[in-house]
Amino acid sequence: MEELKLHPEVAAIVAYLHERHKEAKLYIEEMPQDFELPALYIPPTTSFGSNDTVSTFAKSYTLNLKLFDKTKRVAVAVAESLHDEFQRVRMILPMLDVDGAPTGDYVRISRIDVRPGDLNTAVIVFQWTSRYYYDRPQYLSLETIEMRGGLKENE
Repeated sequence: MEELKLHPEVAAIVAYLHERHKEAKLYIEEMPQDFELPALYIPPTTSFGSNDTVSTFAKSYTLNLKLFDKTKRVAVAVAESLHDEFQRVRMILPMLDVDGAPTGDYVRISRIDVRPGDLNTAVIVFQWTSRYYYDRPQYLSLETIEMRGGLKENE
């Protein structure tokens, strides 16, 4: 079976959440019928792209993470508490490599919403924008330019 890889920014969000809510079981693929509580379900992100600069394009992402707990009230309270944790670090999270070590890069979350969900859930909506460089063709660079002749003289 192929190993499931999270989008790098999603991995940073999930790592930060799980560090603060260790007792929650993480579910990345479909949730089983008999899932454990508390639980965090990490669905795929939605995204849309746009031009950014002459060298980059932007993609805006939305992650609708679902938090399950004993009751809806408890789920919302935990979600609000986690939202406050993100606010305390100005919603700037370290990016992680595949081993979980910080890479030196960061993701800045632009918006977090907490909403009551169905039954015993709360939905935490994360939004952020990432910028990526366009592919650029490789050219040979000029090392020397030799000019022959001189300036034109006015007649």
